[in-house]
Amino acid sequence: MLKHGGMEVDCPPCDLEDENERRAAQRFERRLSWALALLIAFVALVQWAMRSFDVRRLLNESIRLEGLPLIVEVPGSAEPARPWLDLPPSDERVRTGMLCLRVLGQSPGEAWILLNGTPIRTLPPEGAVVTVRDGDRVEVLSAGGEIGVLISSVSSDVMSPFPGAWARGSGRLEVCAVELK
Repeated sequence: MLKHGGMEVDCPPCDLEDENERRAAQRFERRLSWALALLIAFVALVQWAMRSFDVRRLLNESIRLEGLPLIVEVPGSAEPARPWLDLPPSDERVRTGMLCLRVLGQSPGEAWILLNGTPIRTLPPEGAVVTVRDGDRVEVLSAGGEIGVLISSVSSDVMSPFPGAWARGSGRLEVCAVELK
């Protein structure tokens, strides 16, 4: 017997069990929805934090082991090294590669990187990245004296030159001829 509103009501025990199960299911659904909302908020917070390079470096061990990315390490690598507007239109895609050039020792003054005889950018002492095509000739023009140039890295589609190749000279110095895969 249950008292409900001052009256005694006959209630079979199975009705109480059904009510308890319903309330337990509602509590479980509420907790599950809260857990899902917290998970979504946590993922959103991590994604927002990963926009910062410092936080990304803290959370990703491979970035810590790799060191500074090329775009931070070599100034000017974010700039396009070649105006692609002067390329003739073609049906096939133009294959390109990248070379990272560095000055060995002290720079004798201003030096220019020439691509097939055309000056495309200056070569600062800390280095520069150059976008090349198959068959391009890379040269350095140094009017201030003798300069040493090292090819410190190349992209994966460059067969020749190899990283570590270097040239030393004054005036117009031929660094390499590019061969792509």
